[in-house]
Amino acid sequence: MHTYSINLNERTTAIGIIGILSLLIILGIHKYLPAGFPAPSVLALFSGIVFIFDKWAWRWGIFQRTFIKTPDLNGQWTMLTTSSLKDAEKYEAILTIKQTWTRIFLFMDGEKTTGSSLMAGIEIK
Repeated sequence: MHTYSINLNERTTAIGIIGILSLLIILGIHKYLPAGFPAPSVLALFSGIVFIFDKWAWRWGIFQRTFIKTPDLNGQWTMLTTSSLKDAEKYEAILTIKQTWTRIFLFMDGEKTTGSSLMAGIEIK
């Protein structure tokens, strides 16, 4: 999988919210734990939340209805493609997409060819 670009500012917003949330959680934990009791650092909690958000949480309805507009393209798609080599010949292919919030991989398995992505971008209109 590789990173992909998107024409939205939601990644900056989400990372900022996760940073503030991590800080507030750690401050809350320290307030109620006995002195000297080990607790995770803000960075450790931030990293864990970002990992969970990147893999799964960004797809949840609550985030998709509020500030996450990145489409979930995971799955297999049937596509009709046109050859650039043989007089614009058209043929069907299966496009498999594996996606997280920040990474994506596309694999096309067609009647006459296969291919995979090296880079990608999503433009939201």
